Amino acid sequence: MSIMYQIGCSVIVCYTSFAFGLMYVWPSTTVKNFSSSNTTLHRPMYETEIALFGSLSSIGALVSTLLTALLLDNLGRKYSCVLSSLAQVVSWTIVVVSNRVEAIFVATFISGMGGNCALIVPIFVSEFCQDSIRGTTTSGSMIAINLGILTSYLLGGCMKYNTMMYTCLLLSVAGMMMLLLLKESPLFLMKKGLEKDAAKVIAFYSRAKEDSIEVLQKINKIRMALNPDLEELHLLTPEEEKLNRNPQPLNKISKWAFFKKSRSTRRALLVVLTIYTAVVFQGTVVVQVYAKPLFEEAIPNISATLSSVLLAFISVVSNCVGAYLVDRVGRRALIIYSSVGAGVSCMILGSQISLHWGPHWINGVSIYLFSIMHMAGSETVPIVLVSEVFLPEVSDEA
Repeated sequence: MSIMYQIGCSVIVCYTSFAFGLMYVWPSTTVKNFSSSNTTLHRPMYETEIALFGSLSSIGALVSTLLTALLLDNLGRKYSCVLSSLAQVVSWTIVVVSNRVEAIFVATFISGMGGNCALIVPIFVSEFCQDSIRGTTTSGSMIAINLGILTSYLLGGCMKYNTMMYTCLLLSVAGMMMLLLLKESPLFLMKKGLEKDAAKVIAFYSRAKEDSIEVLQKINKIRMALNPDLEELHLLTPEEEKLNRNPQPLNKISKWAFFKKSRSTRRALLVVLTIYTAVVFQGTVVVQVYAKPLFEEAIPNISATLSSVLLAFISVVSNCVGAYLVDRVGRRALIIYSSVGAGVSCMILGSQISLHWGPHWINGVSIYLFSIMHMAGSETVPIVLVSEVFLPEVSDEA
């Protein structure tokens, strides 16, 4: 029962990523409209503005990533997610009330600021889910983003411009309201010294009583994780834990001092940065943001909207497969084999575009094969690693 409840709460948290995905690929379905003479904007976008339009969300995400540690450490996981959802609500509101090119740029940038949900959501989910489902539920963030991308492609292809705007605004507001039903992360509350509140939160997510053995054991586990020197707490029985109402204060050091002291943390940071850099340079952002124009060039004899929707659907299915495999195949093997497969797909596509050695459908197959390989491993594993490899003392900053 508690596992199903935690999965349900994870779905609500991951909805934040879904809302981000709606605006993330919005340029793909509107770039033709915005650059035409009959545009719904007050004037057509120029070629350089079109390029900027597709890049602003990534720029916003880069800026917000630098602030993520500050938000997590001060606002907490729940309200950091709420702030990320609010960015999507504000973005769609701007798009609804204004048709100026400058307003569209501002809205896209603000939406990108909410892109730090890709970091916040896995951390939040990993801190209230049981170990047996943590890998799968943490992967839910990327699944939700791709579901948002799929929904955006569908709405852009089936709805009029204004109808899509109001629909996406409504979906974003609904996500922000659902987040208010959840409780804060127990680990964050323990960091702030709010042990009683943390016990209530653990009871909420575990569907147990506050004074139950299960809750007391989890409190003890978090306390040990925050201060590994307190090994003697591991020997306490649940009855002794109840009597231990005034534990000794933890000896805290600065985050930077801990980083310099902990060799494992430095090694984990190097590994994660290397993996993230390699994943970003695989190029999935370009494929997703400019999917429709890309398919118009690559497969001119097939509807670009249909091709884009199929790409998003394949991405969602691949993410689900990756979420299943990450706890069964292992992180290392999954990211290695998927990256090799994505690289081979890119080589086939690049040679086909340059040499034209085959029919047009090879372009489409190569793009879809790249998406399958990338989403099943390269896109999923880094999100899981970030929530697992860092110690609680520096998890926010990392």
